[in-house]
Amino acid sequence: MKLEFLEGAGFHRLVDDETGEVTQWAGYRSFTYLNGYVGHTAYYSGETEGVCTADEFCKLAGIGKIN
Repeated sequence: MKLEFLEGAGFHRLVDDETGEVTQWAGYRSFTYLNGYVGHTAYYSGETEGVCTADEFCKLAGIGKIN
């Protein structure tokens, strides 16, 4: 699973390397979900973009590490 960016547009999407599935392009303040994974930008973490499981994303949001 990887996070892909659309150069110069501020959009991102998740790409599943194993299945070839992709999400729709999402804006900087949006997150994406695909096959149990969440892709997010630095808007959520305050530091950098990343990919984590949906459970991890919920836990991080619950303890305030992700906005």
